[in-house]
Amino acid sequence: MHWGFLMPQVSKKTGKPIMPRAVNNARDDKIQTSPFWRGSFEERRCLVPATSFCEAMGRNPATYYWFGMASDDPLARPPFAFAGLCRSFRGNHRDELVEIETHTVVTTTPNDLVEADPPGPHAGDPQPR
Repeated sequence: MHWGFLMPQVSKKTGKPIMPRAVNNARDDKIQTSPFWRGSFEERRCLVPATSFCEAMGRNPATYYWFGMASDDPLARPPFAFAGLCRSFRGNHRDELVEIETHTVVTTTPNDLVEADPPGPHAGDPQPR
């Protein structure tokens, strides 16, 4: 499984294929209308297991906030799952022709806990790093 839907890219200078761009988040307000997401939303939904996730705030330098389910031992956080989408990618990746499964998470409007953050998946217990 590869994290992020791979979007083929072409060099602006040479016109030749370059490394595909990974699209990691599918916004809930776009998954039913965008041709990029619609087929996967209609036919290939999945759950993406996790124990935590990170969101960046600001730039130069960004501050990274980690979110996860509360636990006395941060290394033993209970697992949870994000709503996700999956699909196959066939094309050039890292200079070879591949056929791989890819996945992405569905993001939504943030809750009060991460209100200042861009739309993203959300659980509790923020921890800046």
